[in-house]
Amino acid sequence: LIQLELLKRASSSEKYRCIVKNAITNIERFIQIMKTELNINVKSTATIREHSSHKVQKMIDYLQNAFTNSDREKDMQCLIFCKRRSTAKALYHIIKYYGDYSIKECVQNFPIKPDFVVGLNKDLPSDIENIISQSFNRNAIEKFSKKETNCIFCTNVLEEGIDLQLCNLVIMYDQPETFRSYMQSRGRARDSNSNYVVFISNGCVAKFDKNLKLWSEVNGEIKGELIGKTNDREEPSENDILLQEDH
Repeated sequence: LIQLELLKRASSSEKYRCIVKNAITNIERFIQIMKTELNINVKSTATIREHSSHKVQKMIDYLQNAFTNSDREKDMQCLIFCKRRSTAKALYHIIKYYGDYSIKECVQNFPIKPDFVVGLNKDLPSDIENIISQSFNRNAIEKFSKKETNCIFCTNVLEEGIDLQLCNLVIMYDQPETFRSYMQSRGRARDSNSNYVVFISNGCVAKFDKNLKLWSEVNGEIKGELIGKTNDREEPSENDILLQEDH
């Protein structure tokens, strides 16, 4: 609704504005139907689980086990990658409600302190979206670095370019579809005590296994090409430099 309100304000024509207003009206009606038919206005962990998909239920169970592990409870710092911005935000709110002591039947001693970080929405005016997302994302990353939060739901905006060395658990809620996405996200769990988890639906296991084998082979070839060519190598001689320039 907030996103649609922003689009309505930035609309360039009355026709576009009317379309967005109609969408807002229909969504508000849909929310009322959900509250009435599904009783979602009563916030409880039982309600959350009842109306969540099997995948979401599995994620909740996995997080609870990971974050209550007596060996890891104090140092757990998790990134959960989602394909869509809306998914990241929805999962954030689910986990936030799950440990909210103000709701009915909340999970006691729920140690997960969630946040979310998403990229820009191309549908929104860049000036509005930049102001909203950049400021919020900076604060979210800073809180994660200070361990004020310990679980960030994010899109691929956090796959690279931002230093998050504290991360020791990476969950791919939506499985990676490219070699680049796989390597970048996996690189977030580079600590020796880290885990990298991929959620895969039953019908996609064979395809992902095939991709994983290919990506592992490609990664091995790249490593082979880079051996001896990193920052740890010996300084090249003047003759080596001249030969490289000639090539």
